[in-house]
Amino acid sequence: MFNLSGKTALVTGGASGIGFETVMRLLKEGCRVAVWDASEAGIEKARTLLIDFKERLLWRRVDIADINAVRDEADFLRSTWESPQILINNAGVMRRGLYTEGSEADWQLTMDVNLGGTLHTICAFLPDMYAKDEGHVVNISSAAGMLGVSGLSVYAASKWAVHGLTDSLREEAFTKGSRVRFSSIHPFYIATGLFEGARIKGLGSILVPQVKNHDVIAKAIVESALKRGKVKVYRPRSLFLIDLLKGFLPYPAFAAFVRFLKVQESMNYHKDNQKGDRK
Repeated sequence: MFNLSGKTALVTGGASGIGFETVMRLLKEGCRVAVWDASEAGIEKARTLLIDFKERLLWRRVDIADINAVRDEADFLRSTWESPQILINNAGVMRRGLYTEGSEADWQLTMDVNLGGTLHTICAFLPDMYAKDEGHVVNISSAAGMLGVSGLSVYAASKWAVHGLTDSLREEAFTKGSRVRFSSIHPFYIATGLFEGARIKGLGSILVPQVKNHDVIAKAIVESALKRGKVKVYRPRSLFLIDLLKGFLPYPAFAAFVRFLKVQESMNYHKDNQKGDRK
């Protein structure tokens, strides 16, 4: 198990939700944590809640979709502290609705933040990790990064891309003989926050229950990915069945099973007042 004490971490989207809970866990592990978030109001609220840890926190308002802003803030972080050994790419946006109901602006924002922002931060810090032969990049993908979900087409596309990116970077590190590690996190619908209300009903709810809260995912990031070095982390754990069944079943049979579980109706119960929020 890896010791995190004394490490420098960067968490994007760290002022709320999964990011905030992850920041708290990293602080308790003895890390100092840089928090990038696009919301000034979110930062101020989080800063108040974590005032006791102020000596080990660096708050910065950053739009990770802007490559120039990421480069500037990366330089600031290096000059203020150091290049992080831990990078948690958590920031994301979601626009629900059928593909034909969406707009080009919505599609672009989703890809710019969820995929583009992840690319930008990795580009900013991965060379430093390789140079030191040390570091861990944790990318938040999704259950929607493992199978297609009606009403989440562009979001799913961005999370499939993050999943594939993480796997490819891991192989690149192996080829280089580097000890830099890469993990992807795959949460199902969380009962509160960005996906509030979304759920599977009936038998599917037994096989793949809602995630109780954001800290379940934060714990998975810190305990399973960072400390135990797991490369793919599913919450709930039963989500691994997706990969298992896709490996054994012909796709039509797999798709029929997913439809039998009514996964494709899951976004029908989503609370519209969460639409478009960053997590």
